[in-house]
Amino acid sequence: MNNQTEYYLESLITEAFKGKGFQKISDLFAEKASCSSQRHSKAMLTQLDRLINKELDRNEFRHVTLLMKCIQHFCKNDSHEAFSLIHQGLISKMVIWFERTLEFLKICDEDNTFISELVEEIYDTVVVICRSDNKEGVKQLVDSFLFTLGLVITENWPAFHIRLEAIKTFNLILDHIALEEKKSLQASEDMGALMKTMARNLFDVGDYDVQVAISEALCRMTPRKLRENLAQLWFEDDFFAQAFLQVNDKDFETDCRNFLNCLNSRGRDGQRVYTFPCIDVFADSEKLRKPQDSKLEHFWIDFNVGSQCVSFYIQNHEGLLWDSVRLQKGLVAAYSLQDVDGQTLLNLHSRNFFLINRKEAKLVRIYFESKHNVEHAVIKTYGEELKMTVIGQDGSVETSTQAISSPSTGCY
Repeated sequence: MNNQTEYYLESLITEAFKGKGFQKISDLFAEKASCSSQRHSKAMLTQLDRLINKELDRNEFRHVTLLMKCIQHFCKNDSHEAFSLIHQGLISKMVIWFERTLEFLKICDEDNTFISELVEEIYDTVVVICRSDNKEGVKQLVDSFLFTLGLVITENWPAFHIRLEAIKTFNLILDHIALEEKKSLQASEDMGALMKTMARNLFDVGDYDVQVAISEALCRMTPRKLRENLAQLWFEDDFFAQAFLQVNDKDFETDCRNFLNCLNSRGRDGQRVYTFPCIDVFADSEKLRKPQDSKLEHFWIDFNVGSQCVSFYIQNHEGLLWDSVRLQKGLVAAYSLQDVDGQTLLNLHSRNFFLINRKEAKLVRIYFESKHNVEHAVIKTYGEELKMTVIGQDGSVETSTQAISSPSTGCY
């Protein structure tokens, strides 16, 4: 690989257009170090556009994913190019590719992981553009791409991981624009309507992580001084508007938890997120710790009805960041509830394993005070078909279909 030219990647893309270069592109990226100084000619964007549309026409989503990796590589090095992809109109073409991919995602089987991987690779391309400190690229993302991302967030049909990554990407773009640009953006009629729709989605989305990301977007979009008037527009009930205004940027995680706990427990009919403080959580024999934050009073467990997921945050072993643990229904073989010394124990048994703290675990055990109606929340989240009831000292189980009562709720 040492004797290859700095235009080798472009030559492979040219070969791919003829139908015989994709494996070599894949091999090149697998050898990471050999792809460190690749450049492109002025004709590259036109060629990429033709090839990506051709592969989308052929439903070759893996090939398009590879081409997005090529674009990411070029964008990382575009400051050395006389004809950067950004200045030639990359973002406007990305919007078209993204919209085409979303149409495929809408009509294809949910199990088609190749389309989901392509969507996530497009998100990653946005991340690369933002982090390469390309001001023109960020400006074009704001002008052309941001609103399309917003539509993914507010639509109900995309899978939750697609919506969650969309709002995270949305927030990353906002993080790279100046305050004056945010004011100008927020004043636009389309963005104003989008932000109002996103605020309304807080009640219906049914996933705590998505709620947090939407709340972050609302805060990022609005300077503190303007937030009070906008909150009155976003929330029909003044109670929720005032609760939102208690979220301070410097204590966002803990303040947002208080806001969303109240919203979820006192929201509209048909509660979509149930949240209870737990006593302890174990992944197999390892005790998990809540994030180290003096303002985080409890170790919160979220039962997300919309995404069919039990989630919580734990302390990261390697730093100060919070780690999100998401136990999707598809990962759970069965769950059971036990009364242990006056506490409610929820056992979650994995189909294969749960990956927590970079370790594999077969069983997650969560202890709650018995006053919380965990049974109702977990059945709403995972359904009754996965419920097992412990019936003997030996831990034997059987399927249970007993009726349940509705829970009482409150703000924590």
